[in-house]
Amino acid sequence: MISFATIWNNLMLRERRIAQLEQELNESRAHEKALGDLLEKKLNEVYIHYHISRTIGSLLDLREMLKQVFDIIQKSLPFDRISVYLLDEKQENLDLVFYNGLDVNGNISLPIGEGTPGRIVENGEHLHIHDLTVFYETFNDFVHIPGEKKLNGSYIGIALKAHNSIIGIIGLDSSAKYGLSVDDMDFMAILSYQLAAGIEKSRLFEK
Repeated sequence: MISFATIWNNLMLRERRIAQLEQELNESRAHEKALGDLLEKKLNEVYIHYHISRTIGSLLDLREMLKQVFDIIQKSLPFDRISVYLLDEKQENLDLVFYNGLDVNGNISLPIGEGTPGRIVENGEHLHIHDLTVFYETFNDFVHIPGEKKLNGSYIGIALKAHNSIIGIIGLDSSAKYGLSVDDMDFMAILSYQLAAGIEKSRLFEK
């Protein structure tokens, strides 16, 4: 005759085994979802690379090319405002050549080293700011244009390089704190080589 203690122990063993199997199943589902999300992200990146290449190859007008390129990028990257500065022919100042979501009056030109765009070009390094509130409190500076309204959110600044030389900077910001991540910065850094090549082509055509 099987004792009550034996039956109880067997039940406890089965419950622990069931709990273990449920945990393994949940971990497997989480792993499967992570792989699915990664695959979707990579496919999306391939899509963006392809359409940006087509856009750069089919357009010669600089501003129209940039507009269409960033329309493509915005479908994947949650930015709200953007500015693109390029070095002038003398390599002394940065000219604002494209923007969206900014209140701009007239032409804007910055000396190298001024503001966040100027410092990025001066240092040649990309920049990620996860909380613009802290940035403004610390530096009391601008990320897009002088005198801009200081908003909450996050920011990415990408140094544009062609032939190992800095030619300008792309600045993106999101109204959400942590809205733009380091991964987003890395993705934009990869795209920046395509953009720099397209920009150089358009500027040569304009000349």
